[in-house]
Amino acid sequence: MVYFIVLLILFGFSFATEFDGYLVKLKDGLISSQSIKGNSNIILVKDEKELEKYLNDENVEYIEPNYKLHKVGSLPRLVPNDEFFDYQWALEKIRAPESWYELDNTDTSSNQTVYIAVLDTGVDYTHPDLRGSIWLNIDETTGTDNNGNGIDDGCENNVDDDNNGYTDDCYGWDATSAKGSAFDEDGHGTHIAGIIAAITNNNQGIAGATWKTDIKIIPCKMLDSSGQGEILDELLCLSYIKDLKDKKGLNIAVVNASYGGEYNSDIEKDAINTLKNKGILFITASGNSGNSNEKEDFSPCNYDLPHEICVGATDQNDERATFSNYGFNKVKVYAPGKEIISTYNKDENDNYSYTYAWIDGTSQATPFVSSIAGMLAFLNPSYSYSDIRYRILTTGKNLSSLDGFSYTCNRIDMYNALFSTTTEPKLCLSKNVIDFKKVSQEEGDVYKTVIVRSTGNEDLVVYSIYAQNDNYKIKNNTCDGKHLSAFEECTFEVHVDFDKFLTSPLDDNIVVSTNAGDRTIFATAILNIPPKILDLEVSPSNPDPDERVYLRWEIENTDGDKLTCKVDIDNDGDYEKVINDCPETGSISFKYSEEKKYKIIFVVSDGYYETEESISVRVGDTGDGSTKLGCVFSGRTDGAFFLLSLLFGIFLLRRRL
Repeated sequence: MVYFIVLLILFGFSFATEFDGYLVKLKDGLISSQSIKGNSNIILVKDEKELEKYLNDENVEYIEPNYKLHKVGSLPRLVPNDEFFDYQWALEKIRAPESWYELDNTDTSSNQTVYIAVLDTGVDYTHPDLRGSIWLNIDETTGTDNNGNGIDDGCENNVDDDNNGYTDDCYGWDATSAKGSAFDEDGHGTHIAGIIAAITNNNQGIAGATWKTDIKIIPCKMLDSSGQGEILDELLCLSYIKDLKDKKGLNIAVVNASYGGEYNSDIEKDAINTLKNKGILFITASGNSGNSNEKEDFSPCNYDLPHEICVGATDQNDERATFSNYGFNKVKVYAPGKEIISTYNKDENDNYSYTYAWIDGTSQATPFVSSIAGMLAFLNPSYSYSDIRYRILTTGKNLSSLDGFSYTCNRIDMYNALFSTTTEPKLCLSKNVIDFKKVSQEEGDVYKTVIVRSTGNEDLVVYSIYAQNDNYKIKNNTCDGKHLSAFEECTFEVHVDFDKFLTSPLDDNIVVSTNAGDRTIFATAILNIPPKILDLEVSPSNPDPDERVYLRWEIENTDGDKLTCKVDIDNDGDYEKVINDCPETGSISFKYSEEKKYKIIFVVSDGYYETEESISVRVGDTGDGSTKLGCVFSGRTDGAFFLLSLLFGIFLLRRRL
C-alpha cells in the first residue's frame, strides 16, 4: 500500500484535496531526528527526491500526503473593497472570492498575458474601472495624454502606423466604420467587459471576475449604437482577432460573443470554425427568448462547434432564468445572468460621470464563462482549447433544475475549474418532467425515451432505474449497471401502465439511482376516454340531385372534453364541414348536384384521439341498376293484377337493397 500511494503521488495523479508535502510514519518504536514535535515516529518530507529514499525502507509503515485542512463548509476567501461588490451575487455563487485567495497565493509572475476578445458594441475604454484592463496597441499610439486620464488621445491620426492593415486600432478596432478604436456608444459591450476585467480592489465600482490576473480585453466593435449589426462586420472582427494573434503574436485564448439571432449562416459558421485552428475558444450566448434551441434556430449558439461553448443563464436560486433559451444538446453550461451589475457608459447628461447598470441576459452569463476560460489559459499555458473546454464543462455545480435544459446540467464553478483536484461523477437527464398529458389505450403502447448523460470528470455508474410507486413500466433500459465516462450516454423508456389507471391522473417519480446520487423525474398522465359515435344516419339515403340531405349524429363524450367534428361529404380528403365545440347530438345539411354514389366520412376528435365512421349515400339514378322506383295506383284493379304488381315491386326493391 505504501508503494502504491507514493507512486500515485510521484507520477502526478490527482487527489481529492490539496496537500503540502508528505508524512512518513515509521514503524512503532522507531525514532528519527527529523521527526515532528510530539510525534517521534512521523517525518514531514517536502522534497520528492528525498521521499524516494523511503519507498523501499522496511522501517516505513506508510506514507501519506500532508493534506490541507479548513473549517467545514468554507474555504479561505478574499473580499475586495469595490463599493458595489456586495451586490455582485454572481461572483459569490461561482466561488470567485475563494479562487482569488488561491490566486493571491500562487506565483504567476512568469505567466504570459492572456487576451479575451470581446466582439460587441465596443468598450468604453475611458471608464475608470476599465482603464488598464483594455489592450493598448502601443505601435499605433502617439503617446499623447491630453486629459491626464490615462488614455492616449492622439492615437487616431487616420494613419495605419503599425502597418497591420487596420487604421488607428489603438484600443481594439471598429469594424462598423473600418477604422478607429472600438469605442462603445451603446453600453452593452462595456457591461460585458466589466464582468470580465473591471479593476478589482480599487475602492470603486465593481470587481471583475478575473481578479488581478494578467488578462486584458481586446474589443472589436461589430454592433452599432443601437446594438444591431451584420454578419459582415462580425467576419471583419474575426479576421482582426486572428491577425492580432498571427501578426502581433498576442496570446488570444477566448472570443466572447454575447450576440446572436434566429438565423443559420454557413458563412458565419465557417468563419467561427477557423478560430479552432488558432486555438481560440468561442464562448457565446444561448439567447433571451425562453425558447428551445433544439427546436428553433439561434446562431451562433446552435453551430455546436468543438471549440464553442454556448451559455444559458441562471438566477440567484440556481434555477434557469425564465428568459434564457435552453437545449439538452445545444446549451452546454449555465452561468449567472440575472440582475448582473457591471460597468456602463457615461451618463448621457454628464460627460464626466461614469455609470454602472444592472442587466439581465445570457449576454451577461457568457462573460463569466469567458473569464474562467481566460484564467485557465493564464494559469495553465500548456492547455489546449479542448482542455479548457473540458475543464469548464465538467467542474461546474451539477443541478437537477437544469435537467432537460442543458448538455451538462452544470452551472459554472470558478474555484473547481481553476484549482480543485477533486474528481466526481455528475449526471444530466434529457427530461425533468414527463407529461404524457391525456393518453388512451386505443393509442396502443404510450412511452417516452429518456437520455442519461455523464457530465463529470469521474465515471457515472447507474445502479438502477425504477418507478417509485410502480405506476409506470421501465423498458429497453440500457443504463442499469452502466459505467459512463464524460459525455457518454445511455437510454431507457418510461411506458404508461394502463392497468394502473384506477384514478386519474397517474403520477409517479421515476428514480435514476447513480453514484452521483438519486435523481427523480416526475411522470404524469391523464386517462383519456375517446369519444364514441353511437349513431350516424343520413336522410334521405337516396336523395335526388340538389335535394337537401341531413346528416345526424349522436356522440358519447364520457370525460367531457371539448369536441371537434369534421365531415367529408364526398370522401375526397377535404373536410367541407368543421364544427368546433361540436355538440354530442347534432346535425348538418348539404346538397349533391351529381348523380352518383357518395361515402360520407364523419370524424370526431377530443384533441387527443380521433374516432371515425362512414355512411353511404346514393344520389338519383346511379346507372348501376339502383334505379329510383315508385308505383302509383289509381282507380280499381282486380286482385290478381294487384298481387302480381306487388310481388314485382318487392322483387325490384330487393335488388335496390
